[in-house]
Amino acid sequence: MQSGVNPETNQPVNTLVKRGNEWHAPDRMILNAEHIIFIESVDPDSRVAKLIEELKKK
Repeated sequence: MQSGVNPETNQPVNTLVKRGNEWHAPDRMILNAEHIIFIESVDPDSRVAKLIEELKKK
């Protein structure tokens, strides 16, 4: 998630950034299970869940 400011309204804006548009064009991410400290669920009403839903609609 990237935070920024809408230049027209000067209001804060959060944007969910999908991986894969970087210069090196990654098509996957491998996580080492030993380095995962914790996993949390995402509440459907959370800011992250809403950004994911917006991204799915595009």
